[in-house]
Amino acid sequence: MKSRPILFSGPMVMAILAGSKTQTRRVMKQQPFGNKTDDEVRADMIKRGCMGADDSLTVLVNQARNAGFIDDSPPYGECGDQLWVKETHLPTAQGVMYRADLTDFDAAGIGALYGGWKSPIFCWQEYSRITLEIVSVRVERLKDISIEDAKAEGVWGPF
Repeated sequence: MKSRPILFSGPMVMAILAGSKTQTRRVMKQQPFGNKTDDEVRADMIKRGCMGADDSLTVLVNQARNAGFIDDSPPYGECGDQLWVKETHLPTAQGVMYRADLTDFDAAGIGALYGGWKSPIFCWQEYSRITLEIVSVRVERLKDISIEDAKAEGVWGPF
């Protein structure tokens, strides 16, 4: 089991804490072969010297992975891995304060009092208050999202 960080905005942190956000989607890196046919991929790999002219397609795919042309590993982990949430925070002598817990008015005053909020990028694992477990990973087009999945993403409003 691996533990990796993941960034969330304040409203998404609140949705996670409220239990209304149970899914998240992240952009997948564009794969270098895109929409090429098998023959086009084969020709490209032969030209690059990554495979021989008589290698099978399975060998092609395996060699493409080994050469770094295909990265199909999930960037945030696999089932059973954990994600610790990075969010806007403010370390103080009394402990860590989280921007998502406050109204905009209160957050502005407290941020000014303590010298400003810290970006989620700089949130250390020991400051994280939310740990999520990955229960499934899949690739799908954004336009294929269902209403149920949108609600599980924490989206609200008329559908």
